[in-house]
Amino acid sequence: MTTRLTEIRDDFLRWRISRPLGLLLFFAGASTYRSFQSHVVFDRWSYSYAGILAVILLGVCYAMAISSWNYLKGNEGELSVGQTFFDLAVLLWGAGYLVSAWDDPSNGGRIADLNVLGATTPAAILLEWVALSFVILAFASLVWKSRGRCWGNAGLVLCSVVAVLILCEGIVRAWRCVNPIVQGFPTNSSALWNRKHVQFNHSGYRDVEHIASKRTNNHRLLVIGDSYAFGWGIDRIEDRFGEVLAEKLRDQTGDSWESVNASRPDTHTLDHINFLDSALYMQPDVAILLYVFNDIDYLRQITSRDGQSEAPRSVLERMEPTRLLYRNSYLFQELYVRARLLSYPSKLSGDLGSDPYDDNEIMEHHIQDLSRFVAKANASGSQVFLVPFDISVIADPAIRIRYQKFIKRTTAAGLPTWSTEGALTGYNYDDLTVNSLDRHPNETANRVIAEAVVGRLVGALK
Repeated sequence: MTTRLTEIRDDFLRWRISRPLGLLLFFAGASTYRSFQSHVVFDRWSYSYAGILAVILLGVCYAMAISSWNYLKGNEGELSVGQTFFDLAVLLWGAGYLVSAWDDPSNGGRIADLNVLGATTPAAILLEWVALSFVILAFASLVWKSRGRCWGNAGLVLCSVVAVLILCEGIVRAWRCVNPIVQGFPTNSSALWNRKHVQFNHSGYRDVEHIASKRTNNHRLLVIGDSYAFGWGIDRIEDRFGEVLAEKLRDQTGDSWESVNASRPDTHTLDHINFLDSALYMQPDVAILLYVFNDIDYLRQITSRDGQSEAPRSVLERMEPTRLLYRNSYLFQELYVRARLLSYPSKLSGDLGSDPYDDNEIMEHHIQDLSRFVAKANASGSQVFLVPFDISVIADPAIRIRYQKFIKRTTAAGLPTWSTEGALTGYNYDDLTVNSLDRHPNETANRVIAEAVVGRLVGALK
């Protein structure tokens, strides 16, 4: 039996079956993707993506033809070590790509962005790293034959350097699989954190399941917002603002309070109005808009949309070396986010540039939209409050002034806005953020803001 298995293994390598099989697995993974905007080919893919699949399929056919030729001709020539490593690399890479796409079909389309090694599924992360290691082993075996020559020695030095980098890449990948963190920027580590800690309910929000009808004597607190209300960087939803506030309400009122969350990262006030519409069937007693100072983004962009994580605007930009490294290397991403952070000014805001909150026309429009949010919540029978959440008021005077101006302006417009600025006095800014790379508020900041709100909320409910 052992002899037969050995023969099968030798035939598998000698006839180079692993290469067409790896490419076939890659094709299977890539074909799971469904184009977002255009579905003209088989009601599934755009013309451009269908072209990519056609090229992959041609590669599969060519590799299968070579394998078949070796088999039919009984080509039993000895396979070099380099060829063996390279063929196994293709097999493992194809398997990793399929695993990644199987886990999430949207991952199948990452080849269109030239992302061939940047999987965010743990098994695929390992397989793609081993495949990369086998490629360098294949190259090293080729260079080894030319040792003693000038270019051969230089090649060995290059292989040694690349091998060290690949080893570091493997260490970083393993580290992030075990300890993923958010990094204030779309990275593989952030994606792994999201995979590990975020679960969505049937409504598509990061929350537990809720029944539509309220139980007798049960009160509901609805919290709406963006990544702050979502709890970005906070591992347990029990530690974010809404759940902590509901806990405090139970303690202070003796009544049953249920926290309901309708929030998503990178959203703005118009989105929050839609979130409110989608959640009013829950009959909340209180609706809180956890306001953040980029919710005005739909009127004038505040959130930065540049960097290697953004969609490319041209083919040349897609092939830019820094972008390719960012998409495919965990090690490069770790270096990039730190270099990006160092390039920021020491102050949080500086002069805030062209701040939309100082533009009267924009603010009038924005307050009208906030008023629509308040009116919709009131019409449903909910008491509604706006709670601006900005921990950087304790670290930057310009941001503190902006915060105070916003409170005055919304209050003057008749919007029920509660300031929490004073609650953060005495805290260190770094102690209120999730980590040094991501300045979202952490569990401590969420608890402090909830404690600042609960007293006023209990008074408003009497």
